[in-house]
Amino acid sequence: DNGIITLTNKAACELLQIDVENLNDTKLRDVMPELARSIKDKDLWNKKTLDVDIPYTGQKGRKLDLIVKVVAETEYAKSGAMIVTFDDISALKSAQKKAAWSDVARRIAHEIKNPLTPIQLSAERIKRRFSEYIPEEDRDIFEKCIQTIGKHVEDIGHMVAEFSAFARMPQPTLKKNDIKALVNEIGIMQNETYPKVSIERFGLLKGKDSIKLMFDTQQVRQAIINLIQNAVDSLEESKVKNPFISMLLTENGENDLVLIISDNGLGFPEDTSIESLTDPYVTRKEKGTGLGLAIVKKIMEDHGGELVLGQKSWMNNVPELKKIKGKGAVVALHFPFKDDILSNDNDSEAA
Repeated sequence: DNGIITLTNKAACELLQIDVENLNDTKLRDVMPELARSIKDKDLWNKKTLDVDIPYTGQKGRKLDLIVKVVAETEYAKSGAMIVTFDDISALKSAQKKAAWSDVARRIAHEIKNPLTPIQLSAERIKRRFSEYIPEEDRDIFEKCIQTIGKHVEDIGHMVAEFSAFARMPQPTLKKNDIKALVNEIGIMQNETYPKVSIERFGLLKGKDSIKLMFDTQQVRQAIINLIQNAVDSLEESKVKNPFISMLLTENGENDLVLIISDNGLGFPEDTSIESLTDPYVTRKEKGTGLGLAIVKKIMEDHGGELVLGQKSWMNNVPELKKIKGKGAVVALHFPFKDDILSNDNDSEAA
């Protein structure tokens, strides 16, 4: 009744990211201020119980959505002890949000896609039909207007493609493929696409041995290209001298293969929560849809892996990442692997 926490269990400590010795004998308002305020609001109580959803940010910065139930051991009107139980519904809320945005994306893609082709064809027909009748002094403006129509139709077409990809992302078809060969292939192709940007490859991407994992080649390729495109956009906006992108494949522990993509561009926005950047339609680009990272996150989750934004402490010992200067962004794709799905060229197919 005095707001002091007297008893906790291991699950509560893990969920709240607090050591048990730092949780007992502390005030509830210091640990979960939102809940403490709700408990004081008598209008929220239903007899002896209180059910409420609250946001929670742990000491390590992890944000959760908690559904909390409070049961008073005596009538609430009397000062008595209370038992607080809670569940993490962050994944559920995230899934609901993704389902809602997928439906929105599907509808938008359908409505926008239909008029694009007629607009493009009409612009081309106008150019062919009336170009010779345009006075010389107006020809330049005429050409620029036609080009503007075509360029924006193309831009909208790319947006529609992203909407469709996000709304209809199929379940991955998992097969044993060479992740090293795929990343190297993408690196070579992107080097040709963006000749002004140096795309370097390090770590396990060097050497002759193959590294085989269970993954969907098309989806993982899409994820990697999306991340490289984000890096290129950042480099172009920053206008940094000697722009480069680093692609590093390395192991982190016994069951984690990590592809780290970094650049020397602007980095992540300081005024935006880094966790929110993977939410649908969150973007800082003028013409961005905000679906790139959301698609990458979905692909990695479907592969049993994880998309991680920002440089983590274990990466400080990776020599290649020390080449980054300024506010460059670091993004990592974590692929889980086991002995039965990781092999090199010397392994037999049965291995």
